[in-house]
Amino acid sequence: MHLRRRCFLLLSIFLLSLAFPMASSSPKTIAETEVVESFDSNWMQLQPVSTRSVAIKTVDPTIHLAGFSFDPQFTDLSNLDSAWGASFSTSLYLVQLQLNDASIMNGFEDAYDIEVLERQSQGVYIVRVHDASQIAPISSDDDVRWMGAYAPYMRTTNDALGAHLVQITVAGDIAPSSLATLTTYLVQNGASTSWCSMDMCEAVFEHGLNAHELRQIAAYDDVLFVAKAYNLQLHNNLAATEVGAVAIRATSSLGLDGSGETIAVMDTGLDNDHPDVLGRIAAINTQYGLDSSPVDSNSGHGTHIVMTVLGDGSVDASTTGVAPEANLVMYALEHDPTGYFGRQGSIYDLLSDAELKTARIAVHAWGSNGNFGFYTADSRSADQYVSNNQYLLPVFSVGDNGASGASKVTAPGTAKNVLSIGSSNNGSVSASSSQGPTLDGRIKPDLVAPGEGICSARAEEAKSVVGSACATGTHGNTRSMYMELSGTSQATAVASGSAALAREYLREVAGINKPSASLIKATLVNGAEDLGTP
Repeated sequence: MHLRRRCFLLLSIFLLSLAFPMASSSPKTIAETEVVESFDSNWMQLQPVSTRSVAIKTVDPTIHLAGFSFDPQFTDLSNLDSAWGASFSTSLYLVQLQLNDASIMNGFEDAYDIEVLERQSQGVYIVRVHDASQIAPISSDDDVRWMGAYAPYMRTTNDALGAHLVQITVAGDIAPSSLATLTTYLVQNGASTSWCSMDMCEAVFEHGLNAHELRQIAAYDDVLFVAKAYNLQLHNNLAATEVGAVAIRATSSLGLDGSGETIAVMDTGLDNDHPDVLGRIAAINTQYGLDSSPVDSNSGHGTHIVMTVLGDGSVDASTTGVAPEANLVMYALEHDPTGYFGRQGSIYDLLSDAELKTARIAVHAWGSNGNFGFYTADSRSADQYVSNNQYLLPVFSVGDNGASGASKVTAPGTAKNVLSIGSSNNGSVSASSSQGPTLDGRIKPDLVAPGEGICSARAEEAKSVVGSACATGTHGNTRSMYMELSGTSQATAVASGSAALAREYLREVAGINKPSASLIKATLVNGAEDLGTP
């Protein structure tokens, strides 16, 4: 990438040699295993110099739901019960603890006939009660502040009313055989079409979801939440002035360049014969997109992101990406005739396919255009995937809503287990970069990376680009081969390339054959440079 003003992205991989010594002169060959525990893999166990006791934090007495907040010991919910119909029956309950200690819930699962489904917020859990006789002893337990039914009105927000496309969060204990039943139930209650996977459903209501339909769906005992599905948007900051920095290159004495890494990019499409990626495309997939075309024919966003991550600068070396020897698995999601950006299927499905194709970093330079700061069904889908599959790291941009104030991070960047990226410029957080925290109080973004004035590849077919030409080289149609864009999309591409280099270091230098996604995330977060208070 060609960048005109000096700035720094502290890549934590260059600090790792302090924690992971170089291999000895007689290196050992270690077979790839699911869990690497031996000292032969250069893990080190350090004894603490000192320890100190810290009291576990008490929980906020207020339960913060998406639609409203309440203190269960001082709030009368009977009016809401009456408005929604007090006759509902459910096995889903909220349990609020006295302390923010998840181990208590582990003990409850052993002691009582319940299953913990979700951590709803700090010290609050959604549980499945299999035997109603267990409610009284749990409620009276000294560790429990309150226990009450997870009522249908707690499972939605007002913006679901009138929505034409609805996302339904499904309970994690649902049986695969019950998904068809739920899909049919949605159609029976007003949906024209619907589909379900193990973590979520989507349903189309051509007339707009009405109050009766919402109540019926929210009361279904395998449904945790019902919300309007917002459109996805690409995270370019189109109003940004063109600024830059020195080229971010994958150069070091360690020779890190992304070799041996496969990176998945889920975006608009790809100029697959651009010189900067020839010979390194492992697959181009369209089955999760809105049409069967892989072409990047509108904004050229996908091609720009891909080359920022792993372009090799064949035409102009100043445009070299962060991991120029990495291989690419591409997912084209855009509908070419309209330029509409979206996807079919869940994020879990998308990530599962990418991991099967050997990708270990997945780049998502986009997010929802609503429900800012909210933990959505998409956020949960990403988290469930990482929880169940430890080796692929999803990276998400947080959006370009910095001028709108706090808690404007876009979903799925609000997910807990992903790496969420904001934008920086010349050592400071970009004014346009969305601010945290999430609405449930978590710190997001996790990191910021250079995202202003990034010069990278332009797709030859792209007819609606917003970036200006940069660098040298022209396509056969005389259009520039490169353009300059800014935003958290570009920052996410830079951070994703950096994650690939960190993974390469862990494999090739530290000797950890299969670094987990959590290790790569921790490496980057703990090795990053503190830019100060926002």
